Amino acid sequence: MTGKEKVYLALLLLLVVVVGVLENTRPKGTDWSPSFSRYHKKPYGCKYLYERLPDLFGPKISTGDRSETELRNERWRGEEGPINHLYVSSGFHLPQRDVDALLKQVASGDQLFIATWELGSILEDTLGLATSRMFDRDAMTVRFLAPTTETRPFNYTNMPHPGSFAKHPEAATVLLVNDRSEPVLIHLAWGDGDLWLCAEPRLFTNYNLLENTNAELIAHVLSHLPEGPVLWNEFRKLDPQGATTPLRWILAQPALHWAYFLALALVLLYFFTHTRRQQRAIPIVPPVRNDSRDFVHTMGRLYYNKGDHADLARKMITYFKDDLRQRAHIHKFAADAETADRLAKRTGLGVNEITVLLHRIADAEAQPRMSALQLTELDRVLHDLRSRL
Repeated sequence: MTGKEKVYLALLLLLVVVVGVLENTRPKGTDWSPSFSRYHKKPYGCKYLYERLPDLFGPKISTGDRSETELRNERWRGEEGPINHLYVSSGFHLPQRDVDALLKQVASGDQLFIATWELGSILEDTLGLATSRMFDRDAMTVRFLAPTTETRPFNYTNMPHPGSFAKHPEAATVLLVNDRSEPVLIHLAWGDGDLWLCAEPRLFTNYNLLENTNAELIAHVLSHLPEGPVLWNEFRKLDPQGATTPLRWILAQPALHWAYFLALALVLLYFFTHTRRQQRAIPIVPPVRNDSRDFVHTMGRLYYNKGDHADLARKMITYFKDDLRQRAHIHKFAADAETADRLAKRTGLGVNEITVLLHRIADAEAQPRMSALQLTELDRVLHDLRSRL
């Protein structure tokens, strides 16, 4: 990495730090998005409600993070008596096996309280009810019906599109209605237990718990449930796994959200700028032509076309003698006993065999004409002798 690139990288890192600091120090707006989670302090979270549950039900309050089927198989904390199951969420879409498991627990004596806008098609078909939203309203007033002693209305000014029940079974008891006399809270007996269904979950959030005297409505509604263990289920509020992940938490923080995507953009920018070559392309230089080889090829084609094998044989013998003088230090090359004796010592062949080869070379050198076969044989003899030196 060059010095200039290091400066650019340092400036980009400084920009990340500055953006992160600015995001952390700037005033944060109110998050009105509904989560209904016991871990959130925002207006439509349920942290404060969860903290006040021991005042109504006693100390045995726990948070479930598993499916209804798993909870039924394990029986929460080994409790033998009835349990109060509390669900406050935007939707209650359970698969068939979890609906069956939950309703079996209610039929055996448990209490089930659900506050949601959507009960899910399976539970709605099973219970014979349906929910709706009033999209033309931004506020809601609710009141209890007899036989309760609480008759005053409770006003909710910040309640866009409030929910209610569009249909409910005849066996259900309506406990709470809105200013249009539409059911908002109903009770339904189920086996040895009871179902308490509310069509507006925002009644139980932090904002409405602290506003005016609406906390009394929450206390009055939950007082219908018996005192005892409470299981607050968070399993389906985030995802089917029911647990937050580090990445989910990072993306939920505005400053870390921007820092995360800015860091990804910088990494991609770094990859794109450094995938190019960091040096000039090396030019392809053709190899230097071997002129000697070209000369040999040219001369070979010349002799081949001319057919003068005898002259080519004499030149081969001349080159062989010159190579022999340099490698074997034989200054005089002749078909005599001295040359044969020196060659025999260098090649390991017999003197008689060397003498025959020397005579064949001398005869080839003296011939005025030679065939291609004779030239080939001479080349073999010269090659054998040269390879043994």
